[in-house]
Formats: sequence, C-alpha cells, structure tokens
Amino acid sequence: TLLNVEAKKNVKLRKLPEDEVSSAGQITRNCLEYSRGFTGESDEEIQAWFEKENSSVLVAEAENKLVGVCIVNLYGFN
Repeated sequence: TLLNVEAKKNVKLRKLPEDEVSSAGQITRNCLEYSRGFTGESDEEIQAWFEKENSSVLVAEAENKLVGVCIVNLYGFN
C-alpha cells in the first residue's frame, strides 16, 4: 500500500478516456463543498486538465460505474 491506502478488490483505477470527460466532471460536481471551497469542475475544466501537458486524470471504477476522480499535474519543468 502506498500512503496507507489499500486497493479495494472491486475498484479499478485507470486513466480517463476522453469520452468520459463529462462523467468525470459530474463526479466532481457531486462533491460540492466536501472540501472547503470546492465547487467541482466543469466539463470544460476536466477537458483542459485532460489535454494539459504533464497532467493526468485518473478515475476509479466499481461495478462498471465511475466512482472517483483524481487530477494530477506535475510542476517545475522550466
């Protein structure tokens, strides 16, 4: 386990394909205010992250449904 996070047997982690950008955006909007000031991401914002150099959008899938989103961006390449 990395950072004390255990993988669940029924959850699959994978990179987001472009045809699921809207679903990923909806998941973030469903988490409105779960974290201080978090308002979710629009589909356009998820698309921008998807296309951005040095970033990756990962999703968690359970029972053939998207259940989580993780957006990662690496900095400091200049």
